[in-house]
Amino acid sequence: MTLKTYNNRLEFVKEGWVGNQLTSDGLYTNLHGDHINGIGDVFKWMTGKKAFAHLKKSQVSPLHWQEVENIGNKSKNTIIPIGHACFMIDLNGT
Repeated sequence: MTLKTYNNRLEFVKEGWVGNQLTSDGLYTNLHGDHINGIGDVFKWMTGKKAFAHLKKSQVSPLHWQEVENIGNKSKNTIIPIGHACFMIDLNGT
């Protein structure tokens, strides 16, 4: 089975992007390589200086948050954050 590297029904946001790269085994790969660092490297990253930390502290979200009182109410479109990069999207009651 051949894996698609992109959804051909969606436009790319980043100019010149051609889709995600695949490994020789046909698996998706990280943009910066698939090297897994050791625990020492992780600790150094966690305790080291972060180049963009000052931007993150002053960042203001453009999103308006409203609590969903009844998740079974399908009269509104909703995007519900579940975790770091995971959302439940409920559009038109589907």
